[in-house]
Amino acid sequence: MARPRSKKTYLDFIIREYGFDNDFSEEPVPDDVAALRDLFEDDQLHALYTIGFSDAKDWYSPSLKYLHRLAYAFVGALAHLPDLEVLREKATLQYGPEIDKLAKSVPFIPGSEHVSRQWVVLLWERLLGIYRSEISRFDGTVELYLAGLSSDIHAPGRIFFHLVERRQAEKEQDGFDFAFMATYSPDQGGSGTPKPHLPLKYALEEYRDDNRKMISLLSSLNKVSEKSTFIGGLMDSGELFHPLGFTPSEAFIFLKEVPLYEDCGILCRIPNWWKHQLPTALKLDFKTGGFMSIDSLLTCIPELSIDGIPFSREEIEQLLNMSEGLAMLKGRWIEVNHERIRGLLKVLESQEKNLGEGMTFAEAFRLSLGLNRPAESDNEEIITNSQWISDAFAESRKRVVRDFKVPRTFKGKLRPYQDTGVKWLAQLSDLGFGACLADDMGLGKTAQVLAFLENFRRKAKGHGLLVAPASLVNNWEKEISKFTPSMDYSVFSSSFSEISNATLTITTYGMLSRHKELAEREWDVAILDEAQAIKNPDSKQSKIARSIRAGFRIALTGTPVENELNDLWSIFDFTNPGLLGSKAEFERYSANLTETGDYERLRSMTAPFILRRMKTDRSIISDLPDKIETNEIITLSKKQRVLYNKVAEEFADALSATEKGQRLGLILSTITKFKQLCNHPSQYLGQKAYPENESGKFQMLRELCESIRDSREKVLVFTQYREMTEPLAGFLSQVFGRNGLVFHGGLTKKARAEVVERFESNREYIPFMVISIKAGGTGLNLVSANHVIHFDRWWNPAVENQATDRAFRIGQTKNVMVHKFVCQGTMEEKIDAMINSKVELAENVIGAGESWISKMNDDELVDLFRLEGAP
Repeated sequence: MARPRSKKTYLDFIIREYGFDNDFSEEPVPDDVAALRDLFEDDQLHALYTIGFSDAKDWYSPSLKYLHRLAYAFVGALAHLPDLEVLREKATLQYGPEIDKLAKSVPFIPGSEHVSRQWVVLLWERLLGIYRSEISRFDGTVELYLAGLSSDIHAPGRIFFHLVERRQAEKEQDGFDFAFMATYSPDQGGSGTPKPHLPLKYALEEYRDDNRKMISLLSSLNKVSEKSTFIGGLMDSGELFHPLGFTPSEAFIFLKEVPLYEDCGILCRIPNWWKHQLPTALKLDFKTGGFMSIDSLLTCIPELSIDGIPFSREEIEQLLNMSEGLAMLKGRWIEVNHERIRGLLKVLESQEKNLGEGMTFAEAFRLSLGLNRPAESDNEEIITNSQWISDAFAESRKRVVRDFKVPRTFKGKLRPYQDTGVKWLAQLSDLGFGACLADDMGLGKTAQVLAFLENFRRKAKGHGLLVAPASLVNNWEKEISKFTPSMDYSVFSSSFSEISNATLTITTYGMLSRHKELAEREWDVAILDEAQAIKNPDSKQSKIARSIRAGFRIALTGTPVENELNDLWSIFDFTNPGLLGSKAEFERYSANLTETGDYERLRSMTAPFILRRMKTDRSIISDLPDKIETNEIITLSKKQRVLYNKVAEEFADALSATEKGQRLGLILSTITKFKQLCNHPSQYLGQKAYPENESGKFQMLRELCESIRDSREKVLVFTQYREMTEPLAGFLSQVFGRNGLVFHGGLTKKARAEVVERFESNREYIPFMVISIKAGGTGLNLVSANHVIHFDRWWNPAVENQATDRAFRIGQTKNVMVHKFVCQGTMEEKIDAMINSKVELAENVIGAGESWISKMNDDELVDLFRLEGAP
């Protein structure tokens, strides 16, 4: 379950490939939250457009805060468009570097992998479409329109300030280094096309007979002159209306006041070197010196810089003897700021000891990230180029790609992206770092890990530990038999188990918590499957898992981070302990990150240790089938096993005493009992409560649906029993933390249409629909779901395929994952194997229901119904 945030936030969103969806909870919310929620449910884009004209609220969720940041930046760009008043609905935006910055700073929120430059541009274009539509119908001025949305947003006026650096020959003529001119945009005569700007002095002539227009034009100047003594003086003297030369000190005053001018509605054209100033900083460039590991000692070359220009310590100290302001140094104009320079020297002194002794990779990583900055520095005074991490990995990557080969004993064919994943695991293992393989569900994380382990088994001959949820242990055994049949493994599954010397030991999180010897043994490889199980760093399960002693650690998860950055810390504290500092250090760091919203550095620096590919990625999706079908092997609970054996014994006794005319009825009724038992003992016993721990299918359903929930995808759950629809819906509501829908034959025609329409709508996130296969197996169009679960089996491929095709049909834009639940050792597994192995049997089953089973002789039936592997 998700942990409560330290500060209550509301209104979550899911980033999609081409936009975003609401992900609102059903909990009661304050009135102001409810009002905004209603706006988003009515019209997502217009709601986002509206909040772009106001500041973010402290209760905004991380996803809403990011979307607001995009909308707020859009409004800022719109409000700074020259001649916006003239262009009105013809306005267009230029997409510069700020778009890349916005895309790269996306927080770790659901669907963040979809965010790119193109994604942000598309969102801005849609917001621009709203502005164009509204302003085209608005009778007043753009200024009046914007004022109606926010008193703090103003359309730029028609006056512009220009400051340029003069050529050397011009400087020598009169001694001024800079040229200044105020211009204005003349009346357009209703053309709707901006005319070239003119020097401001011409406005005095154009409007000398129209005092109203003169006052309107100069209103922004009057605002500035009231707030700036510098501009006020130029206004009083009349110099502002003529071209001027500025000294460096005058240019410095002007440049420092640019934000004030623009707040008053005057756009400023200034040199790029001022607009894109770099901080006064201590730059650290790390060198690995060849082979690298987490404990490698790195050399560091310090460099003092001002606005990106390097200076020696002596040169920096000499700057303190200069006047503050603009100075031409090393061929560039830079700002001399004594306070920043003194701070820079202080930071250098604090770091000299560390730099002299060298730093380990982990220390350099934390410093580069900003985790262990000295107290006397702020985040702008120490700069490290995170490129050094990518460079450090490059040589190792070349070596692994050249030398690593998937062994022939791996009985499977890896797709190209899977081969890349195996080599990535091998590379991190080679360097001594841990790995988080976070591929989307259905991309074959298990196959990649087994390919790596098979190579490890053949070369290193060590011992590995695999920890998985109890419901997935059988699936791992099945996959090992399929892909790596030569691998010896053991399952540590009870208090009587002993740790064997097998290549791979498989256990559960529960066993790990109860048997500390599993964590205390020295393993060569440790793997956590469904590693989101350790995301809560304070839980006992998480602490024990993170304490496992292993040379190489792998975390497998479909969602490395949801909304809490602590999720990321927990994963990294397992895969690469200490790399993200202590829990307290990272919490302080993430709290600051949440306020600034700049996640770019954290993303780029952690990227080498996380590999995540999505089914929506075109380079991946082209290599995948449109429909991926998987049998999920279920382990029966103790109660299910006892009842199953009891029914099997009763059947064997009754079969021999049953007359021929009653034989079919006995067989079909027994099949029903077994199906009900495999679903849940409570269905068989007719009980109302459905405890999760009594059904292996319910436990598997949770595992699958938690991943679907974390990815904010949708699922259809089919059952042939109407009485199971409500227990399943109730259980799934707990898993997803919100209600879903139920579709069965008892619904009226109108109710059925309403259920389908609500499920397919994007107004709210409805994660699941439980469907009676008889009522909803045909005719429905439910393409918003890309997961299908056959909770119990119809044993009729045609019927099951028709049900699957509710999602897998025209209009589906995603790959569909089909999960068929099969209880291990039961009649379900045996019949599934028979259908899959005999084409003619599958053909005979079509339209024949289950009566074909009655054609078996008594011994075959007893064998079919016997529970294999029973104690």
